[in-house]
Amino acid sequence: MRRLLACAALVTVAVAMMAAPANAGKPTKTGGEPFEAVIPFPDICDFQLEATVQGKTHLIEFDSGMSISAGQLKVTWTRLDGEGSRTFAIAGPTFTFEDGTVIGIGRWAAPIEGTGWSIVTGNITFGEFDPSGFALVVDYRGHATQICDLLA
Repeated sequence: MRRLLACAALVTVAVAMMAAPANAGKPTKTGGEPFEAVIPFPDICDFQLEATVQGKTHLIEFDSGMSISAGQLKVTWTRLDGEGSRTFAIAGPTFTFEDGTVIGIGRWAAPIEGTGWSIVTGNITFGEFDPSGFALVVDYRGHATQICDLLA
């Protein structure tokens, strides 16, 4: 009986320690509306490309400054010379931490610093933005293949 009471007390203390502070606000969720964006990429390969991004995404923001962005997205890369296209699911979530660190998980279409636009799969760290406003991949643990190679 003593063991049971000690175990119950330990579980109660653990649950109390994990509980959110009373002053923490409820996270805010925005987005979720379907969208489509067509983005020209005339200069990243020896041939002209455009990317069509479709889906929906939402953003969850916490009082601490952390946020999570996730959704159902796909990108279709199309060669404008008529030589083909490829479609990829790119629904990896993004985590933005209080210190400004941005991490992506899953599959992404993104520019890799010093390499160029790629399909990147794995754990991804984003850094500064390129001149077009896209976040650069500065590190990843996984696999990457350049878009130009995929459509050559």
